[in-house]
Amino acid sequence: MKTKCSIVSIYAVVFKLIAINKTTLGLIGHSRNIGHHSSILYASSPDVTASELKSSLSSLAHSTKRGFSANAAEKRSAQKICEELSKLNPTPEPASPFYEQTQDVENSNLTLCGKWTLLYTDAPDITSLEGQGGILPSAKLGRIGQECVPPFIKNVIEWQRPDWAKSLPFSGSDDSRIFQKVVCEATSNPDQPLKVDLKLVGLEVLGSDDSKSGGPAQILEKNPLELKGFLKAPFGSFRVLYLDEDMRIIKTVQNFLAVNIREEALF
Repeated sequence: MKTKCSIVSIYAVVFKLIAINKTTLGLIGHSRNIGHHSSILYASSPDVTASELKSSLSSLAHSTKRGFSANAAEKRSAQKICEELSKLNPTPEPASPFYEQTQDVENSNLTLCGKWTLLYTDAPDITSLEGQGGILPSAKLGRIGQECVPPFIKNVIEWQRPDWAKSLPFSGSDDSRIFQKVVCEATSNPDQPLKVDLKLVGLEVLGSDDSKSGGPAQILEKNPLELKGFLKAPFGSFRVLYLDEDMRIIKTVQNFLAVNIREEALF
């Protein structure tokens, strides 16, 4: 009975988090150990480079735990750095792979395509998730990010087994994972090369559990859930402020920031 309740709770939160994805576009991941810098740099003179601004932004993200603990002053600092980096954006058409018609594009090697995890966000629906326990007390929030493979962008949320459940039977292992993927169709066009429009097309829920100890993750690994319909619902949009080889900064339609780091492997 406990196992069944846990599975039901996980399914329930998957559908509840669709609303969260609509606000934040699912752009959070684990912070990297990127060190700490005491000063914040702005591009107030030509001497301040994009590399220095990125380092300052990374330091701020680390010290505020991805923005989860950022105060008002720190949020303003992050906004200022992102604004300055947007002036140094080296990629004029980052969304070109999502153009509705194929185009010849400069800097085509620098695009949104790939896997991204969050370095920093100020989206309140996400920064309030960690440590609350109210949405899903039977699971722990793990990585959250995006898989961008045209024509789809998948917003991914990873759930882990909570520490208190280690002694429970059929709860999986520390390596057990459940992934919720909200699947969106993404489109852009050369007239607005920094903007990406999204339409909701489906939901995927799958598990990963090599322990063979049972539990929801193992059940979903063997029986992944995929829901797709014929209708496509509008799901918001975002604008790319900055994109280079390893960092992406976007602003959602709700004016929330998300700073992301490119990863080699997908979820």
